[in-house]
Amino acid sequence: KEYSRFIKVSVSDELNDIIIELLDKYPLRGFDAIHLASSLILKSEGTLDLKFACFDKQLNSCAEREELDVLFS
Repeated sequence: KEYSRFIKVSVSDELNDIIIELLDKYPLRGFDAIHLASSLILKSEGTLDLKFACFDKQLNSCAEREELDVLFS
């Protein structure tokens, strides 16, 4: 039921390119890079009031440096 409300980001060359850029900039784990890259794609589309939510301080710091609106900093 809740799954239908999730926003899905397709695996694409754009997503992969952003992941690679983020891994070059930050010491991220794999799924953290996917989380951050997906958020950056959604932000660039500009159709959502996007809030980045995570309880990992390092990932939140990276998200803030990428100018995302982080809920738990």
